[in-house]
Amino acid sequence: MENTSTIFFNGDFQDLGIGLDLLFFKGSTSSWKGIKLVKPGVHLLHLTDNNTNSRIGHFFNISKGEVAVVSILGKITELDKNNEIILDVSKNGNPMDFDISCYNLSKFKHDESFQNNYLFKMVNISNLPDAKYLMTLWEGLGQIKWMEFVKNGKGKVSNNDCTKIELLELNEEIYKNEENKKKYLKDNTLYNWIENELEMTLLDFNKKKALVRLDRIGIKRTEDYLDKSWIIDSLWGGDLNKVNNEIKFSFIMASVINNQGCYDQWKKIIHILLQSQRCIESNQKLFLKFLTEFKAQVEIIFSMDEMEVDDELIKIQDIIDDIHEFQLDIDFMGLSGHTIQFQLAEILQIIKSKGGIEVTQCL
Repeated sequence: MENTSTIFFNGDFQDLGIGLDLLFFKGSTSSWKGIKLVKPGVHLLHLTDNNTNSRIGHFFNISKGEVAVVSILGKITELDKNNEIILDVSKNGNPMDFDISCYNLSKFKHDESFQNNYLFKMVNISNLPDAKYLMTLWEGLGQIKWMEFVKNGKGKVSNNDCTKIELLELNEEIYKNEENKKKYLKDNTLYNWIENELEMTLLDFNKKKALVRLDRIGIKRTEDYLDKSWIIDSLWGGDLNKVNNEIKFSFIMASVINNQGCYDQWKKIIHILLQSQRCIESNQKLFLKFLTEFKAQVEIIFSMDEMEVDDELIKIQDIIDDIHEFQLDIDFMGLSGHTIQFQLAEILQIIKSKGGIEVTQCL
């Protein structure tokens, strides 16, 4: 136990669906006291109220020998409304304190009493269906810098969280009505909301100017359309590590938390990156890293299909055209026979074997 971590459930979980990382636990978990033998690192605990279709999650980092305590004493809708989830880190071996707020995730060190009274009632995570496979995928994908995107500083996320672009679009629609314009300009409500939402890169594909530079005309504008590296330069300073981190966060939020705004963000960035030839050519090692992690994302999409995860959001068909265009660009970029081409071939094989979809251009 010293080299692993533990998640302890305190309270009534009978009406909630429980999940950890990419795992969605099926059946009754009311008799569980927790999950043991969890690998240290970044994890995402998520809870679902199937009656209200609400899902909340909590990113947290847990070290060797620590226990994460999850207390549920109310309804998940109250959590969503009040924004109450607390990360209380304690590493000094203090005893458990269950006199805590309605929703709480706190951590403490293992002690002898805890091991004697609770560990035998916990589920070994490696014994759960598909756990080893999904945990391996999470190890490569889930160690993300979530603090860059979750502005509340507590790791709390939900399927209702908005990205800035969603609120700005709503803001624009409201301001088209003169009566609403006067009302919302007065109290600045939407701009106050924006301060507490997900800190994602602003990508508004509903406006044509987002994909062109207004000072570019003729053939220069055509070049911008065909090679979107300039967008990578403008929004992320040309840093593919930053691009990839946002892709991973968006994917996890979409696939696990069912967040629509993050799903839209994921599709947009995939679209841009796969059409950024200059950026790919000059950052081949980093792009290969992206492809490796993108392959894991594709595997996760089909795994969730097989697990029949309720209300799954992501559909591989939504990005097939982008993958196909990139496949056609490989020869143009002089990457035929390159590791990038072989990694893409593996992704296409997964799509064909698990999804029955054959991308038309053969390698």
